[in-house]
Amino acid sequence: MTPLSEMLVDYSMNCYNNISDSRIIKCAKEHFRDGIACIIAGANVELVKKVIEYAKNDSIMGAATIIGHPDICVNTEYAAMIHAIAAHACDFDDMSINQNGHPTAVLIPVVLAVGEEMGKSANEIIRAYIAGVETNSILGKIVSESNFESGWNPTSFIGVFGATIAASLLYQLNKEETVAAIGIAVGEASGTKVNYGTMTKDLTVGRTAEKGIFAAKLAKMGVQSNIYSLDGSNGLFEVSASGLRAERIEEIINNYISDFLEPGITIKPYPTCRGNHSGINAILDIVEKNDIDYHKIDKVVCDLAPFAYECDRYHFPVTPTEGKFSMAYCTSLILVNGKILISDMEGECITNQEIIELMRHFEIKLNPNYSEYPMGTKLTVYMDGGTKYESEILVPKGDPRVPLSDVENQEKFKICCQKMFNEKNYMTLLNMVNEIEKKENITEFLKTVNGLVKEGK
Repeated sequence: MTPLSEMLVDYSMNCYNNISDSRIIKCAKEHFRDGIACIIAGANVELVKKVIEYAKNDSIMGAATIIGHPDICVNTEYAAMIHAIAAHACDFDDMSINQNGHPTAVLIPVVLAVGEEMGKSANEIIRAYIAGVETNSILGKIVSESNFESGWNPTSFIGVFGATIAASLLYQLNKEETVAAIGIAVGEASGTKVNYGTMTKDLTVGRTAEKGIFAAKLAKMGVQSNIYSLDGSNGLFEVSASGLRAERIEEIINNYISDFLEPGITIKPYPTCRGNHSGINAILDIVEKNDIDYHKIDKVVCDLAPFAYECDRYHFPVTPTEGKFSMAYCTSLILVNGKILISDMEGECITNQEIIELMRHFEIKLNPNYSEYPMGTKLTVYMDGGTKYESEILVPKGDPRVPLSDVENQEKFKICCQKMFNEKNYMTLLNMVNEIEKKENITEFLKTVNGLVKEGK
């Protein structure tokens, strides 16, 4: 049978060279805009500053642009790494249902960095981005039918291959070189969920972008690898995702429909782990329909689907970063403040005593009956006087079945940009991103963005 790496390369090259479906291109541009917004939102988080300082101390400098840091340039790999950290740091980045991970946070940084190095147009980098998304989606569909170990983080473990494909296309590797690059990336695939709620989660995603460029560059230099590195004996999937049927792999690829169309990719309305979003929608529903005095809440019972329950890593978080992975924290924010802000997920510890006290009233339960709806959540709020309020959300807002409106997407973009851009510059940036295909050289786009950053300071 044809090695999986060769099938992926054939598919991705055809995708890059022949993409013509206007629906896919339109959707990809929307996710490109969302990815840029997330990079801007996270451009000055502590980890980004630490990695920039690391690059300075290690003399890893170059000509690549860093959004939000107009006076600093680094090499291509570090530019991708820093942008990926920024894109993922606020947990506002989009999510692929097929990949079960975050494609854009890795891929936009890769295509921006390599595109700048190679002088590529916006259309070229968007095509490379699409090919990377589809690669991750195909691999996600394949491993979903296997005994894939649930502790791996698919954003990095699978995402390194989309990153490698995107970089290889922009570096113009031939088929044999790109297959070799995938084999190199097999040795770089990593990332487990143990670091959720810490800086290292975002660092790992940053390194994923860096590794994709690393693999492509080394393959271009002639470094070879096993063509069966994914699906051969002792290959990646035998080690981490046993039970794959060769004929099923081929069937998935031959019948694959773009991830942008089926089932579509989620755009997040809240800066938290996606597993919390049905619960956030449920508590918003309860609050909007009832006059709730959160001081009189006796208990809040959260029945969570398996995926949502797994994502609830901290039933009683101590830090805001842990709070991104806590149903109790996120829904308490809605009860106390009526909304969730990026700033609610920043800082060294949770200090709001009303939030801390309210979280003590939460009971988190696994409900296996929601297996058909992996993010399904039912919230029941019990008041001191015996009254109870309930809301059940099976599909959270932002899912392709419940998409954000154009107004909501634009509002999200504005929220992400508000710390760095004034009103005038924000509108200039938004219009420029919406017309990104007009940029003949992506370097022009990056320089203009940082020019607007300087004006805003």
